[in-house]
Amino acid sequence: ITGTSFVRELLGKKDQKKKSLLYWEYGNQQAVRAGDWKLYRSHNRKNKTVSTSLYNLQEDISEQNDLSEKYPEKITQLLKLIKENRTESKYFPSIWDKN
Repeated sequence: ITGTSFVRELLGKKDQKKKSLLYWEYGNQQAVRAGDWKLYRSHNRKNKTVSTSLYNLQEDISEQNDLSEKYPEKITQLLKLIKENRTESKYFPSIWDKN
């Protein structure tokens, strides 16, 4: 498991380096943020389908406007980042290990 410590921020030091990519998953949810863009995926365990949403957080911080149909190339780019940054674990199996 990797992450970014925010101790320097808590200590009042403003020299924290900004990450250009954030990736996270929890249970049947997965998301990546790169720059202003956020891709969110949810796996429906009952019918085994995956729903995908795309947001431009610079223009829509509250994630009200799904842009997935308008920017399919951005979805492809962000899915590639997920694949490159995700690591399977035999100790913590995930629904995403097979997707």
